[in-house]
Amino acid sequence: MTVERLRLLIVCTANQCRSPMGEAIARSLLYERSIASEVASAGTEALDGMEATDGAKITARKLGRDLSEHRIRAVSGDLVAMADLVVAMEPRHVVDLVNEFDAALARTYTLPELADLVRVEVLKGPQST
Repeated sequence: MTVERLRLLIVCTANQCRSPMGEAIARSLLYERSIASEVASAGTEALDGMEATDGAKITARKLGRDLSEHRIRAVSGDLVAMADLVVAMEPRHVVDLVNEFDAALARTYTLPELADLVRVEVLKGPQST
């Protein structure tokens, strides 16, 4: 399977701090690496339309990112279905996504799980064929 554009969804609880910051950082890093992507974030218990917290905006600004236009949104079946990769902040988010939105477990990870997978692949190095 060839993916022309990576569709990434980052999920936390309220979509006010962690997932919007993850979205901004991921979008920036993927762009810097010329990886075609669509990056979105959402929350399992989010109230649509509110802004990111002041603390998240300040922290993002310190990292060279801007959350001033971010508006909170609740996770939906459509968002989950469109994603090639779903990154959740906590194990309970993965459980919620799989149970409530039929997210494929094979493409839904917590951030630490995904980091561990990447670390293992980097340590293994290039595979000879």
